[in-house]
Amino acid sequence: MSSGSGASAASHPRSSATTSPVDPATGRSPAVLTLRGYRPPALAGSRLVATTAQWIEGARPRTLPVAVAPVLAGTAVAAYAGEPVWWRAALALVVSLALQVGVNYANDYSDGIRGTDDERVGPLRLVGSRVASPGHVKAAAFGCFGIAGVAGLVLALATAWWLVVVGLLCVAAAWYYTGGSRPYGYSGLGEVMVFVFFGLVAVGGTTYVQLAGTGRAPWTATLAAAVAIGALACAILVANNLRDLASDAVVGKRTLAVLLGDRRTRLLYAALAALALVGVVVLAVATSPWALLGLVAVVPVGRATRTVLGGAEGRTLIAVLAQTGAGDLLLSLAGGRGGRVTAGVRGRSAFVVALALRVATPLPVQLAQEVLVVVGPDRAALDGRLLGPLVAPVDRPEHGVDHRRQDEHDEQEPQHASSLSGPPKGCPGAAAGSRAVGRVRRLGGVKAFWSYTLMRIGLFLASFAVVWGVYAVVADTINLLVVVLLAGIISAVASWRLLQGPRERLAESVQARATRASERFEEMRAKEDAD
Repeated sequence: MSSGSGASAASHPRSSATTSPVDPATGRSPAVLTLRGYRPPALAGSRLVATTAQWIEGARPRTLPVAVAPVLAGTAVAAYAGEPVWWRAALALVVSLALQVGVNYANDYSDGIRGTDDERVGPLRLVGSRVASPGHVKAAAFGCFGIAGVAGLVLALATAWWLVVVGLLCVAAAWYYTGGSRPYGYSGLGEVMVFVFFGLVAVGGTTYVQLAGTGRAPWTATLAAAVAIGALACAILVANNLRDLASDAVVGKRTLAVLLGDRRTRLLYAALAALALVGVVVLAVATSPWALLGLVAVVPVGRATRTVLGGAEGRTLIAVLAQTGAGDLLLSLAGGRGGRVTAGVRGRSAFVVALALRVATPLPVQLAQEVLVVVGPDRAALDGRLLGPLVAPVDRPEHGVDHRRQDEHDEQEPQHASSLSGPPKGCPGAAAGSRAVGRVRRLGGVKAFWSYTLMRIGLFLASFAVVWGVYAVVADTINLLVVVLLAGIISAVASWRLLQGPRERLAESVQARATRASERFEEMRAKEDAD
């Protein structure tokens, strides 16, 4: 239990609410009992074991760009001022990622035991959704903090002892965001701390550990990069709190969005997005005009800003979180090019590294999504129920499955095309989203799938060669990350026109095979019912 478990009931905003239900057995509010370690009746006597997929979702991987971006930006500044130390950059990345996952689990635990996640519209919460015990989630949080502590200790031993103090402050800030008896996240200070720790501390710390002992201190460039990265990280939290504004106000969670109100919170998001772009301009002045490539972040961030200012609410704002995170990552990648570049290498080695980076990206998943988009309205024919014979054993009568009851359930809750991104309903043991690739390959045929895949890879390599050639003419060094980024964008856009025919043929094959699979499935079910 967190240090806030011993807090009095009156000190918590939910405990004093007159509308809280009363437990008939004790005459006390379940919200108050939860604070004192009471386990709700739904959890009593049950052993909660979350699946691996649920633990991954509980870690909220969509927030990880916020942890990666400051390390990339800090390394870029270090590369501008001198030679980056790659093993220190890698350890800094471990620290940042571990702290981010740790704070996500810590928030899950603290909000879960307080009951403030009951009306959430966002991603899965392990404790609030009753899929994992509070103790396990708390242990996962401190396990992540421990990983960050070990990596940070190595960096401190290699550079300066006072980094240990900074690390302890980071862990304390991560825990007390929603933990303890007086969490600062409930007092409107969350955005300030995010700007400090995910902007100033993360970017500045990454730059320092790589330049320690060299006598170089690019303060202006470091501050500009930190402000840009911190502003977008802060904007992500603003959008998150805007999404939960109504539910937070009900439970007494005084976030900055609750204090400012809906309209001013939306204006704050737009101001933070603009501040990030100003930071890119200052970074370009302090280093090189090539840093203006970071303005490519205006594409996803501008789209997100338009959505926020347009009055989007609830689940619509989830896309804003992803777009802002993408902008944060793009800014750190593209804007990191100064007089020297983070991944500035020449010749054959650059080509090999670029190809490895592209292969490492989820290209097959992207291909599968493209095919499913082309299928369009007929994607309903590809839901988990029709794909059952291909991805999982068919349920037999001896397994106790009542198909007629399942049919009634399916009619009440029709499965949508989005079910392809998660476990198919009615298919026990079927894998989650990444298996969509396997389904498209099965339904479309191995030959058709890999033919289209190879054409996409060839188009990327051609785009890479063109961008590389242009870059070599106008620049004295090659920014590998920017080349890969631009080549990926160009090839993705070009494929929609140049590869339209092969993609449609693959989609037609997917539809035809799905129809045949459906017919076989219905025949098998009819035979089972007859027996």
